[in-house]
Amino acid sequence: MALQHIQTFCRRQRQHPADQRQVDAIFAVVGLRLRIGFRHTSSLRPSNVRDYTWHGKCSNRSMSDHRKEALTKLNALLKDARFCMLTSKDLRGNLRSRPMALQQVESDGDLWFFTARHCHKVEEVKGDNRVNVGVMDGNTYISISGSAMLVDDRKKAADLWNPAYKAWFPKGLEDPELVLLKVTIEQAEYWDNPGGIVTILIGYVESLATGKQAKIGEHARVEL
Repeated sequence: MALQHIQTFCRRQRQHPADQRQVDAIFAVVGLRLRIGFRHTSSLRPSNVRDYTWHGKCSNRSMSDHRKEALTKLNALLKDARFCMLTSKDLRGNLRSRPMALQQVESDGDLWFFTARHCHKVEEVKGDNRVNVGVMDGNTYISISGSAMLVDDRKKAADLWNPAYKAWFPKGLEDPELVLLKVTIEQAEYWDNPGGIVTILIGYVESLATGKQAKIGEHARVEL
């Protein structure tokens, strides 16, 4: 069905019908990059990236407003995220990733996780607290860079606790292995496309037909 729409659009706009061999869609899971090849068309340049990074001198009020805007956008994108990939560096300098359940995203840019006190990731964070958190939620992709630290806060743990976690911590909140891992966001990059694959296809086809740069979803960098 999607191919038929593309063919119809191209016939109408450029009289260059596409066929199955000429349509090559390549999806990058992190990046949402899609390339569609048609005859007599050149490759598309990526759309402009919105940059939330603040440059130059500014008032404290301006910096505060800018940071607030960036955090509001990130919080909106992360509000429904439940799982992510946490990447840290091991003692040999190799990057290691593992799935983690995201417990809470605070408005000030902190991410909260539960972890075992004695495990590889804890040792890695103690050696180098720089981490990356990768999130894929629907049509939203987020890469977060920040600093991690262990937090022994039973009150905070109680606020985030779910009885299902006894599968990992049999003694519940009193389990000596239970500890919180907090990641403070320093910078992030996201690709957001609420309309999904149909919107992506239409945007690229329109760009090929009109010769104008594709405007598909939103891609931005955030510096906090």
